[in-house]
Amino acid sequence: MIYPIMVFLDKSFVSPYLTNLYSEHFDRRTLPRRPTVTAPYAITISDLESIFPHTDQHDLTDIIDDYYRHNKTPKGTMAFGSFRYANIPMLKDEPRGKDLVDERFKRFSDDLISNTFEQRDSDSRTSWNDEPLRS
Repeated sequence: MIYPIMVFLDKSFVSPYLTNLYSEHFDRRTLPRRPTVTAPYAITISDLESIFPHTDQHDLTDIIDDYYRHNKTPKGTMAFGSFRYANIPMLKDEPRGKDLVDERFKRFSDDLISNTFEQRDSDSRTSWNDEPLRS
């Protein structure tokens, strides 16, 4: 199954009526007939980030499959709603796993700070214009 999912930063792009617009303008002819291609579905980046801590225990495709199975409309599209871990039955009441994305961002941030700003020992503190601070 192919799930064309569009990820937006702004939640105004995931309103119910825009989903219909995305479906109307989605050209399925460019994709092969097998496997089945669902209608496009719009989610926010925060929706996607909310399920990342569960991807160390489940594949992302399994999570999307479970969401689709439990949230599809009679037309075969995904019902409008939040793509959050609480709305995905396989993740409900499951403890959040390791948040690999958050850990990588923290490591990146720490590396960036340590590589960009020279480390000074606490005895040689200076002000913004590099003049020694007075105690």
